[in-house]
Amino acid sequence: MKKFYILLIVLTGLTACTTQQVQVDYDRNINFYSLKTYSINEDSIQLDELDKERFLSILKKQLSQKNLLYSENADIQIQIYPKEYVSKNSNSSVGVGVGGGNYGYRGGFGGGVSFGIPISSKKLNQDFIVQFWQNNQLIWEGILAIQMPYNASPETRDVAMEKGIQKLLKNYPPKTK
Repeated sequence: MKKFYILLIVLTGLTACTTQQVQVDYDRNINFYSLKTYSINEDSIQLDELDKERFLSILKKQLSQKNLLYSENADIQIQIYPKEYVSKNSNSSVGVGVGGGNYGYRGGFGGGVSFGIPISSKKLNQDFIVQFWQNNQLIWEGILAIQMPYNASPETRDVAMEKGIQKLLKNYPPKTK
């Protein structure tokens, strides 16, 4: 039981430093519940092999949980366009204040000094545009933006990507009229 709590604390710490943002758009005239199979154009994914494999395995797992099956002759063709870049966050600062005042009935003199100590950190940003196509027509598009520490461990990357893809596909298939 102790190992479970330690693992829970570690995973909470790993995810505390990552963020995922999602945007989704889709064709309201499509009956997504009738679509049962998918294929992925893996040639469009320009990532290093580790991140590519990580993204694809998580995506395939999530799609299977949505009752979609992989097939070469599929209802949906999936295109994935990733972008990876490093940003530097230097908006944070720490303020230190020093002051004085009077004591009791005696007079006193007070003053204060405040200065900022800039804090900067590098962030790894991974943006993914995921498109579902049917008969050369775009029917669903999701944009996933993941931000994590630049030197994120493989475990942190796994957790961030898993949470991001879950968010991306949370409301798939969309409810249409």
